[in-house]
Amino acid sequence: MTRDAVETLGHPDGLPASAVPFWPDLNRWPTPADVRQFKRSTRRNPAARLAVLNGLRSWSAIDLSSVWSWTGVFITVAVAGIGGTIAAEVQWIQIVIGVATVAFAFVFLVKLASLSTTADQRRRRAHLWLRALE
Repeated sequence: MTRDAVETLGHPDGLPASAVPFWPDLNRWPTPADVRQFKRSTRRNPAARLAVLNGLRSWSAIDLSSVWSWTGVFITVAVAGIGGTIAAEVQWIQIVIGVATVAFAFVFLVKLASLSTTADQRRRRAHLWLRALE
């Protein structure tokens, strides 16, 4: 599956500044030349090599905390909308609340899908690069 807008995957927030230049471009597939370049450039800097490998290890693990938080927001909006619709006694207010609930739920579902696909792509690419560099 391809997407028109390529989102850069970046690097982990906790990556030391000395290791940032050695972080691979996760938007590309690893090549033998990339592996040779990484090994050659980090030969005299084992701390940077270890930091990059640990960053790739941490990203290759499943991290669904952001997905779960957006799921919680989605459920909260849905329950609040249903509760507001039930509590309102005027029919046009019920319709407005129902339409607003559906609109907000749609926005949150789109954001949830975007976050989960980005997290999955980041996990898969980090796993590929980790296997190539190890």
